[in-house]
This record gives sequence, structure tokens and C-alpha cells, in this order.
Amino acid sequence: MIAVGLFLLFFEILKATRVGRGWGSVIDHILSALVFVTYLVEFLVVRAGATSVFFILLLISLLDMIAGFTVATHSAQRDITFGPGEGS
Repeated sequence: MIAVGLFLLFFEILKATRVGRGWGSVIDHILSALVFVTYLVEFLVVRAGATSVFFILLLISLLDMIAGFTVATHSAQRDITFGPGEGS
């Protein structure tokens, strides 16, 4: 289960590196955050969910969320262009 989670994380990070997806990118970030929050709540509240495998999957979802926001922020900084300065 952990290997499958890491395999899917690889594709999620590849998907996050694509630039210019508009609202799809925002929805993807929101869904990543909701998945992480769901994992966290279940880990803290559900007694059967407090296992090491579930905790590692929780960390994978956290890494997915952080990587998505980081890649989006970094690529957004590259997309900023400024026009010619005054006097040009």
C-alpha cells in the first residue's frame, strides 16, 4: 500500500509541474488539502486508523500538498513579467 502511494505521489508531483492550467490547478490544490485534512482527522479520531501504514500515507498526502503549493508558487513567480520601465 505504501509503494502504491509513493508511485501515485510521483505522478501527482509531475502533474503539479505543468504550468498554466487555470482553475484546474486551484481545484487540485483544494482537493490535496482536503485529502490531507481527512487523513489527519481519521488518524486522530478513528482508533483503527492509528497505524504506521496509515501514518505514512498521511505523510505522503502532506508531501503532495506541500509539493503542489511549492511548485505552483515557484512557477507563478516565473510567470510574472514586467513591461518596459519609465522612459523607454
